[in-house]
Amino acid sequence: MWHRFQLSLSVLFGLSFASQENSALLSYKSHEFGKRYLVATGVSLRYDKAYELCEANNATLVQIRSPKESQWIETNIKPTAEFFLGSRALSDSNKPMHPTHFLDGSPIEWFNWKSGEPTWSSYNGCSAIYVSRALNLTWVQGGCSSLSLVMCESPLTFKSYAMQLMEAMDELKARHKWDREYITSQMKENVELKGKYEELIVKYAVLKGKYEELSRDKNKESLMEIGPVLDAVIDQMEGLTKKSIK
Repeated sequence: MWHRFQLSLSVLFGLSFASQENSALLSYKSHEFGKRYLVATGVSLRYDKAYELCEANNATLVQIRSPKESQWIETNIKPTAEFFLGSRALSDSNKPMHPTHFLDGSPIEWFNWKSGEPTWSSYNGCSAIYVSRALNLTWVQGGCSSLSLVMCESPLTFKSYAMQLMEAMDELKARHKWDREYITSQMKENVELKGKYEELIVKYAVLKGKYEELSRDKNKESLMEIGPVLDAVIDQMEGLTKKSIK
């Protein structure tokens, strides 16, 4: 099942700062499809700049490969505007064309064109696909120079998942100016709280090891089962941390 990465504090909703345009990226993840989605907020970019923004965050423009994936994005991510698909067609001439492959070179095997699309226009030598929020995420052909929302994706591995967690924890520490020693000192005053926290740390370590093992084996079905459990443990740890610093 798909699941949005989030910790208890709103500031930790998978927030990381992009290296350009002063935009923030909201992060969502899917154990089912093995993807992490990044959605830029507060910015609209041309295709080339959108591509660069994704690349700067070790990702690529989103590649929607099935009706199930499209439906989940519409229901759970709820894009606020149209966004680029990770595909484009380039030409030195004004020959009519439309994209047929994703940026990774794989063919687009499922199309979700709006009625009347594609238009088979040249668009000055650069043709892109826009995913329309207003039209149930159907696809519309257009040029590469128009401004659009940016949605990226990257493989969901334990490494990327852990990096995201560390970014979130760094943000929390900067915001509240605390460290592990402070948390530990506060927990000493509450034996029950400390016991629960230590128990969760052990459980987290076990789950983390299992998740890493399954990631190496590319056991997608088992990852779908253990991922939400790992999320729940992280949420509980963060919840206890909040109690300790009140």
